[in-house]
Amino acid sequence: MHADTTTAAPVKTPMRKAQVLAYLNIKASTLGDWVRLRGFPKPRRPTPNTPYWFKEDVDAWLSQTRAG
Repeated sequence: MHADTTTAAPVKTPMRKAQVLAYLNIKASTLGDWVRLRGFPKPRRPTPNTPYWFKEDVDAWLSQTRAG
């Protein structure tokens, strides 16, 4: 028997638009501006009306923005 040496990919936490707005304490118009003008991650869309972001991507953007 061999031990499984593969490493599972880290699980990311999906956030719907309302969750992102609440997490960042911003309005939808600000989120749109950030995506267009400030390099905020674009939403993933499994269907046209279901945008979501990964919390880890949002946190990475916040860290990068605060550092720069």
